[in-house]
Amino acid sequence: MNREAPSTGLALTHAAPSGVAARLEAANVVLFALEGRLYGLEILSLDEITMMPAITFVPRSPSFYLGITSARGRIVPIVDLRRRMNMPPRSPDKMTRVIVVRPDEEPVGLVVDSVIAVTRLDLAAVEPPPATLPAATGSFLSGIVRMKSDEIVSLLNLTTLLPVE
Repeated sequence: MNREAPSTGLALTHAAPSGVAARLEAANVVLFALEGRLYGLEILSLDEITMMPAITFVPRSPSFYLGITSARGRIVPIVDLRRRMNMPPRSPDKMTRVIVVRPDEEPVGLVVDSVIAVTRLDLAAVEPPPATLPAATGSFLSGIVRMKSDEIVSLLNLTTLLPVE
């Protein structure tokens, strides 16, 4: 299978004072667990991390779309990240968290098994997802990082993960 690897999706450049793009060397990432595996999201897209809220069901929505909740005076759609990524569903427990992100202007809550940490990742260590992954799976990933502990962190691409038509 020959497909082009997506960009890492992490903020690889920023405007330098002179207006010239400069390469960043690291990014802050929230690490979380799903089905015993580590995943990460850059915190630039992060709004907040909360406990599991009360959710109002929305009829005729996809199974991974749990519904909506009210948070800080705004309506936030809630997506079960396990179901969105074709993992078996799991009942929320005391470790379950909702990571509220803003891929655009509108917030979206992502239900995860647990939040592990916020860490700084060396962007030079970010590798593209393997080209042998099925296109649908690989499109959810913006990159792969091997931690010093030899654990692998899959960095998620919110742009392809969240269009939930």
